[in-house]
This record gives sequence, C-alpha cells and structure tokens, in this order.
Amino acid sequence: MPPKSKRVLPGKRYPLNMRTTKELRDKIDLAARASGRSLVQEVESRLERLFQQEEIEELNGTVRLQVRFPERLWRRLEQAAEHNKWSMNTEIFDRLDVSFQREDQKKMEEKAARDAVQALQEVKEVIEKAARDAVRAQQETRNLLADELSKSKHESPPKGEDSK
Repeated sequence: MPPKSKRVLPGKRYPLNMRTTKELRDKIDLAARASGRSLVQEVESRLERLFQQEEIEELNGTVRLQVRFPERLWRRLEQAAEHNKWSMNTEIFDRLDVSFQREDQKKMEEKAARDAVQALQEVKEVIEKAARDAVRAQQETRNLLADELSKSKHESPPKGEDSK
C-alpha cells in the first residue's frame, strides 16, 4: 500500500469531531434549513464568518463589545436608532463619542477656570506691587521735598539782597 500524501489540497475537507448541546444543535439545524445548507456546511460557514469578522476588526482597529443592557435602556437605544435611521451599533458608538466629547469639554472648561483664577491672582499681585511701588515713590518724593524745604530754610539769603 503506497504511503498517504501529506500534501494539503485546497478545498479538501478534513474531519472535525465535536460534541455540542441539544439546544445549540437545534439552533444550527434551524439555521441550516433556512439557508439551504447541511448541518456541517452551516457550522463551517458560521465559523468562517467569525474569522473574517475578527480579521476585519483587527484591520480596522475595532473591537467587538458584547454588553447586556437593561431592558429599559435597550428600548431607548432602539427608539433612538430608529429615529436617527441608524443601526444600534452606530447609535451606541455615537452616544459614547458624544459622552467622551462632553467629558473633554468639561475638562477644558475646568482648566480654563483654573487658568483664569491663576491669571487673576497674577494680575492682583502685579497691582499690589504697583501700589507698593507707588506708595514708596510717593514717600520718596515727600522725603525729597522735605529735604529741599529744609535746605532752603537753613540757607542764608543771597548776598546783595536785604531782608526787610
């Protein structure tokens, strides 16, 4: 008997033995009948789509997020998506994006307020320094005037003038 070939042939099918729950098998069977495929073809198709989706997500830098929403929130998202004529994913993405934009805006407003307080403090310090400098200059001017007045009182009148 000749040895079996180890070559991989394109499109050749290889066995995959697996066990699953009755519920999952019933779901696959129902989907297979709806698509006109065999049970095995349906499993293969779904696995292939899953791998393709993962490749697309990896290339686009997106992540599949599986979240359970409370019923009330889910209904509101559905209504909003329907109103905007968007998919649920687009509605959720848009709301997250808006939420982050608001958060960024709030941070920028807080920073602007901090910067304004700091600028106001700096202006106050400059005004206080200018006021101190003005008081000091005024005091120096008074001292100079007082010195000049004091000198003029102690000086004798110029020669040739009579003081009558």
